[in-house]
Parts: sequence; structure tokens; C-alpha cells
Amino acid sequence: MHLTRRAALSAASATAILPAFRARAQAKPLIKIGVINDQSGPYRDLNGPTSVICTKQAVQEFAAGGFDVEVLSADNQNKPDVAVSIARQWIDQMGVDIVMDCAASSAALALASLCREKNKVCLPTSTATSDLTGKACTPNTIHWVFDTYMEAKSTGGAMVKAGGDTWYDVNAQVSSTSGGTVNGGAYNNGAWGFVNAPGHSYVPANFQYSFTGSGDVTPPAVSLTSPSQGAELSNGANIGVSASDNVGVTAVEFYIDGTLAFTSAFSPFGFTWDTTKASNGGHTIQVKAYDGAGNSGLSATVPVTVRNTVAAGSTFINSTVPGTPRNDFSGFVGFKLTVGPNPLTVTSLARWATQGNTQSHLVKIVQAANGADVSSVFIAANGQVGQYSYVNLPSPVVLQAATSYYIVSQETAGGDTWYNSDTQAATESDAVMSNAVYSYGTGWFDTG
Repeated sequence: MHLTRRAALSAASATAILPAFRARAQAKPLIKIGVINDQSGPYRDLNGPTSVICTKQAVQEFAAGGFDVEVLSADNQNKPDVAVSIARQWIDQMGVDIVMDCAASSAALALASLCREKNKVCLPTSTATSDLTGKACTPNTIHWVFDTYMEAKSTGGAMVKAGGDTWYDVNAQVSSTSGGTVNGGAYNNGAWGFVNAPGHSYVPANFQYSFTGSGDVTPPAVSLTSPSQGAELSNGANIGVSASDNVGVTAVEFYIDGTLAFTSAFSPFGFTWDTTKASNGGHTIQVKAYDGAGNSGLSATVPVTVRNTVAAGSTFINSTVPGTPRNDFSGFVGFKLTVGPNPLTVTSLARWATQGNTQSHLVKIVQAANGADVSSVFIAANGQVGQYSYVNLPSPVVLQAATSYYIVSQETAGGDTWYNSDTQAATESDAVMSNAVYSYGTGWFDTG
């Protein structure tokens, strides 16, 4: 008979049971750099893929001996919401330390604000707005490029002093027809620059045109695939969507009771809702999809009922006394268990909630014999402090009798707090918790 354990294998305790590591060669610290810029639009040739290549070349030339460097990249499409969504996932889920390049001023200003919130480094290297060192300056931003004040002051001032013709600065206000939008001023003194100032322009340039097309005006089609209408949700739910567009979907927003809960910029677009933060009773779910032209499509509203219950005796770890707090390790930490004579059907995983934690963590089940992943979920760190925060697996999984598995949570040095192997945990007798385990990302280390 299969014994269901709703929390079975609370990987949070995985974090509670990291071993005191034996003496061994320590892995180098890892610095992650996220290069986010325009890789498909008007600034592509100014930064785009070339900036990514140059960043990787600089890492190779620097050849730091004390630490390793990993470079990630993404296209922000010159949209601040897309830029922030990507960077937030990078920081929260992948441990990115530096967000750089940035491209469009609107995206760079939004990223600077996010990096200040997350205490990460923002390094704009292709953004000219002087606001980055002016009213939007933050202690986390390093503006490593010319800015619009310097360009206008040096070039414009020198031209007028040399007897050049009079022209009007970018503070000149202009209006346009519905055929286009004036986004700001452009200039060139050997390289093109842009001043992000909607409705303003350098004067005297203008042009005449005839309107020949409407562009992409087709909104994305989006619908909820799960949960179904009227579904009852308990202790977490995976929200699935179907989103399509004639050009391509760039982001999907998830709304709970009309309030934005999460934005996903990666396909397949999905979200794990921690229903333990919601009251029992009726709630609504709705999603909104965007394409590259700014068109949006809205799904029908799906009503659901939340019934958060954890049956007595259904959790594997039933008592926890946290040990020494730590946040000085990047990798997976957790424990090894061996299933007893009866298989266990696992329906959810959990992580221990600690005061001040803010990140989402990948919690997973791993086969001890070959290191293969069995199942996993992302768990937000905003659960009730001092308790496990549970999220349902995409579908139940069966842990075979007399077989060993690892239950682990992904942690980041300098990130959220977890607890060392002096933690005390009592468990059900359906499986035996034995040794603490950990992984730097390649291979597993069993302290037994």
C-alpha cells in the first residue's frame, strides 16, 4: 500500500541539515554577471550580442585566480517591465551579482532601482541618460559610459563658440501625428547617442511621410490550462497557461484576485502559487500576455477555492529545532533518506521559513544512486516564520521501497538564511533520515 506524505520530504529541512563540511579543496567563489540589452531592436548594433561576446572576452582576459565568473545574457526589448522581470528572476533564482549594459534609458533606470532593492550591482555601459548619476543615482549603480549632459555641454557648447549655426536643445517641445511617437533627441559626434525625453527633440530636423501600414496590432491569445474552474487548491498550486501570438509572446503576468502576483518572461510560462498565504475560501486567477509590439491579451477569470489543510501525521519531518544559521554556501544542501519496506507517494515539498528571507528556492528530490532529478518545485521564502512552507509537486511521485534519495534546497552565498547540521529533526518511521548531503553543482557529497 502506498503511504501518502503530503510534505513528505520537506526539503526545507534539507537546508536544516547541512553537514559540517570535511576538509577538502574549496571551490572558488562564483560571480554571476547578467548582460541585458537590446538584441533585436534599434540598439542591437550599439550593444546587443557584441556586448555579450566582449563581456566574455573580458572575463577570459582578466583570468581572475581567486574566483570564477559566469556570464548570462538576455534581450530586454527596450522594455523596462521585461528587463525587470528577467533581472528579478536572475537575482532571485540564479544568484546573479551584477546586471550590466542595460541599453534603453527606461530599462536602465528600472534596473538600477531593482538592483538597489536587491543590493546588487547595476553597471550601465550603453545608457546615456544623466539621471543615472542625477536624480536616480543609487549607491549600487556605476555609470560606465558618457551621458547626455556631457555630450550636449561639450559638443553643443563648442559648436556655438566656434560660430556654428544656432539650433535648439532637446528641451524643445514637439508634437507628432498618430503615425509615430517622438521618443527624445538623437545626436552624433562620431557615435550615435539618444536622450530619452518623450515629446522633446533637438530642432531643426523634421520629415514628411505617407502612412502605409498599421504594423503588428494582433494581441496574444492566452488562457489558463490549470487549475480548472471551481478547483479546490490546498497548500500550493501550479498555474499553467497557454499563450500564443502571431510574432511571439514576451511575458505573461499572473493576477490573484486582481492583484499582480508574478511575471514570467520565459517559456513555458508558469507560476507556483503558495496558497498558504491566501485565506481559505473563494479566489480568482487571471493571466495577461504581452508581445513584442506591446499588444496584450487577457484570459478569462477562473474562480477557485482555497482549502489549506495538512493532515495530522502526513509530514515526514514532524519536529524541528534549528541549529546554527548560515548563508555562506552556493549550491544544494539537504539530507539523505532511505525509504522503508513500503513505497511513499510524495505530493509536496517544503522549505523552512526564516525571518528576513526574500528569495525563491528550487527544492528537489534526487536519486542517490545516479544523481538524477526526480521532481522539483520553486518555493517562495515568504512563509510563516519558524514553519515549513509547502508547495505541491506538478504531480505526485512514488519513492520506491528500500531506495535512497536526497531531498535538497538550492541556496546562494550571501542570500537567504538556512541552518547547519546541528539542527535537530524528528521524523516519521516510514523512511530513515541518515546523512547530510551537499553539492556545489557537480556531484554529490554524502557525509556518511
